[in-house]
Amino acid sequence: MPYIKHSPDFIGHIRAPRLESIEVRGNSSKNMEMTTSLGDMIEGSAPSALRSLSMHFVDVADENIIWCLKRLPSLETLRIGSCSVSDGVLQALATPTSGEKGTEWLLPRLTEMELVENPGMTPDGVVELIRSRNDPPACDALTLPRVKGRVVFCKTVELKEGEDHAIYSSGDFSR
Repeated sequence: MPYIKHSPDFIGHIRAPRLESIEVRGNSSKNMEMTTSLGDMIEGSAPSALRSLSMHFVDVADENIIWCLKRLPSLETLRIGSCSVSDGVLQALATPTSGEKGTEWLLPRLTEMELVENPGMTPDGVVELIRSRNDPPACDALTLPRVKGRVVFCKTVELKEGEDHAIYSSGDFSR
């Protein structure tokens, strides 16, 4: 797997038509800022080949990551750790849109997800995402794969009564 550390501008120059997996990692003491470079790399490569995207210690606006995810229909694994993304990204993943082909999901092949210590993500947002993907409407149940993975909240987040059960009993999610 290509590994790019502390070089956000470099990412935008990558052209990799067979790239299946990428990990973007900043520094744990100071998150790496990503504005358009990840989008440039995706646009310049063959986004339909990418199966796995991992981002750790990266500052990226919700609209930028959603823009990227819309161009990755074959993505099966998404790992986001200690990033600036918020419930807006979870909402986009949890809510199908109406399109030319009927109901369309962002990342329709997503089967594995890891959300670890992202300060902008709330238990409510995670519960909504897991429920939408693992208990979809009957019309989508045959085409949308179940999602499994791992969820770890920041130490400052306290789960309310029932949220713990809703997260860790809705599919194969661990802490």
